[in-house]
Amino acid sequence: YGFQSSDATGMWVAKGSMAAARSGACAASLPDGRVLITGGQGPTGSTNTAEIFTADGSFSAAAGMAGARSGHSCATLEDGQILVAGGSNEFGAVSTAEVFDPAVNRWAPAGNMVSARSGHTATVLRDGRVLIAGGQGAATVYDTLEIFDPAANSFQSLSPAALASPREQHAAALLPDGRVLVAGGSNGSRALASSDVFDPRTGAVTRGPNLSAARAGVSATTLLDGRVLIAGGADDSQDLATAELYNAESGSFSLAGRMTETRRGQIAVLLPHNNQVLLIGGDRNGTSAEVFTPWRGTFRPTGNLDQVRSGAVASPVGSDGVLVLAGGRSGSAT
Repeated sequence: YGFQSSDATGMWVAKGSMAAARSGACAASLPDGRVLITGGQGPTGSTNTAEIFTADGSFSAAAGMAGARSGHSCATLEDGQILVAGGSNEFGAVSTAEVFDPAVNRWAPAGNMVSARSGHTATVLRDGRVLIAGGQGAATVYDTLEIFDPAANSFQSLSPAALASPREQHAAALLPDGRVLVAGGSNGSRALASSDVFDPRTGAVTRGPNLSAARAGVSATTLLDGRVLIAGGADDSQDLATAELYNAESGSFSLAGRMTETRRGQIAVLLPHNNQVLLIGGDRNGTSAEVFTPWRGTFRPTGNLDQVRSGAVASPVGSDGVLVLAGGRSGSAT
């Protein structure tokens, strides 16, 4: 599906079908505006397949990854290649990583992560390296961080630096000064209100301010003015319809108004060049969408999806204000 943000009401338009049904996949933008969609859970388990979406609405097959994975991370590197790391298959969390070169449609190994993990965050730093934070391994939620260095094509532990708490279902966002905010999530037994700030210049992690509410399944989106929208999630009793803004200069959170729906595990995308944030779906409101307009400080509903899509992926396409939404699960069907 594609979303045209220039339509004041919002509009979802059918744009073809992927070759494989998948939920828990990962999407990353290619330098030419196309979108690479990788892995995910299909009807027969995790898959190693990949597809490319173009702005004309078509999907085409890309080379398959060496390993099947879902719940993995993907990140567009400075040279336009795509790093895919971790995730899980039928045997549990994996530590393998691969890099896709769109110029030759080929995957190459990128070494192993220090820890096998899925559900982690991957943030591209200003120096081109990638910060891997949190996630879950074999019956373990991690408080550890590691760095992928494209120049060395390898991962390195940041120990003894660690998050304030083990985190899964958390969110991470790059700040204007190059630091990374890691917020919310769950430690495996309860939702978290704490946050951390990682400084790549020193390799240190400092405790950040607390959110106004514990939020697992939260999203974090960096706005064009450098603030970070923290939206939705769930505390230990209910899904939330509240949102907050993080100001890196003051190092504080402030309330950002009330969303039109409660949302947990939603997709959040900064629409290209207009500074609005599109929030799509969520575990209990998988067909609805809304837009946050920061200069008004308001949320408003936009066009609904035609069906529930839990575990879908979304990414901006080359055209301004357009993004692709693909895959996901509707009830028991992928």
